[in-house]
Amino acid sequence: MRDGFQVINAKEMKEAFRELGGPAVRQSAAIGLRGSAVIARREVKARAPRRSEGVGKRITRGTEAKGRREPGFLAKHIIFRKVRLRSRSMVLYLIGPNRDAYYGHIVEFGSIRQPARPFMRPAAYAAAPSMFREFESKFRRALIARAARMGAKFGGRQR
Repeated sequence: MRDGFQVINAKEMKEAFRELGGPAVRQSAAIGLRGSAVIARREVKARAPRRSEGVGKRITRGTEAKGRREPGFLAKHIIFRKVRLRSRSMVLYLIGPNRDAYYGHIVEFGSIRQPARPFMRPAAYAAAPSMFREFESKFRRALIARAARMGAKFGGRQR
């Protein structure tokens, strides 16, 4: 067992994959991957740095008065987005700050004037075991449900 991920009855799962076909397995994997992305986003939001009240300025355009971002602005703007690649056989989720929190990479990696305060990489390492467990559980449930709909037999334990 590595990082909390374990495949039970791998031989039977392999047979079920063959029986169900590629689309069923891909759709089940996409469901599991989305569940993992939700956990990763939650962990990144929890680890995003929050400054104390009244520190730092928001950059505004034109002659408008300079405003301040509220504490936790970066954490509130962490999103995940599904990206389809050209091959259509792979699904990818991007997790990170949206355009409103454009400065997220500066916080993560630092700049000449600001030291790095990494939060995304440590969050990924901390969330990895639970992400694997979530993927396995959602993938297994989706695959079993799909197999039941198709009338296929699926061996193995269900958690």
